[in-house]
Amino acid sequence: NVIAQCRAAGLHPVVACELEFYLVDPKRKPDGGLALGALPGREPPRRAGNLSLDAVEDMAQFLTRVDEAAAVQQLPVCGAVAEYGVNQFEVNLRHIADPVLAADQAVLLRRLVRGVARSLGMDATFMAKPFMDQPGNGLHVHVSLVDEAGRNRFGAPGGDALLRQGIAGMQALMYDSMALYAPNFNSQRRFLGPFVPTSRDWGHNNRSVAFRVPVGEGEARRVEHRVAGADASPHLTLAAILAAILHGIGNRLESTEPVNGRAIDSDDADFPGDLIVALERLVASKPLAQYIPERYLRLYSQVKRGEYGELID
Repeated sequence: NVIAQCRAAGLHPVVACELEFYLVDPKRKPDGGLALGALPGREPPRRAGNLSLDAVEDMAQFLTRVDEAAAVQQLPVCGAVAEYGVNQFEVNLRHIADPVLAADQAVLLRRLVRGVARSLGMDATFMAKPFMDQPGNGLHVHVSLVDEAGRNRFGAPGGDALLRQGIAGMQALMYDSMALYAPNFNSQRRFLGPFVPTSRDWGHNNRSVAFRVPVGEGEARRVEHRVAGADASPHLTLAAILAAILHGIGNRLESTEPVNGRAIDSDDADFPGDLIVALERLVASKPLAQYIPERYLRLYSQVKRGEYGELID
């Protein structure tokens, strides 16, 4: 329904999802905690290898099997990198012009990664914060808008103004949508760590902000939404993001100025860092209910409150 509203407004979204995860041991520690996983006959890594080729090569058997399985399942996997956490990786999907299919592919990719890990005696976790002393797992979404001929509107004349309106919409609805981006009790813990946005800032090629505009002109012009955890529903995440972009462009909203430098110290006191607070904000959001039915938001809130109640009982 959200995509139909976008296309009715002449906006044709092209999206790509990136998922972060940890490779862990399927057996728990004596205290029930997670231990890092390793390939057969090898020891788990002892240090992080962000963007390290060595870390990728060490897990080449796993990553090659992911690539092979993705080809069989026709999932457009286009790259993998070692992330900031120890034994943490990110696998990327290609940009496509069908957001529902992109969300389907993200769900299938999570299952595929776990299946390949288990075939090698490991497991993979997409929990938002599986280790308190390590960075969390995110679901990062890249979005651009094209015209009916497939030309990137963000890279065309006047595209910067359109891009900033879209960012303004994401800023306006970010906090209202946090219960979709961080849907579980564990999801909230991710925001206590580094490299996670807790304010509505945006910036150019700045990985400390919520909305990053990567380096690239013309057809490569896009915005990266960095708020959601890897445990979030890709379908609901994309629905909320596209609703926000539609809201910003449709109402010609104005974004803040881009942030230069790290935004880590610019925490916003209005940030809903508690699941119940986030759910209250979700059901009270009149702007979001223009795109996602209020009845659905209310039902979603009731389900999540029930899960939370079972957890704390």
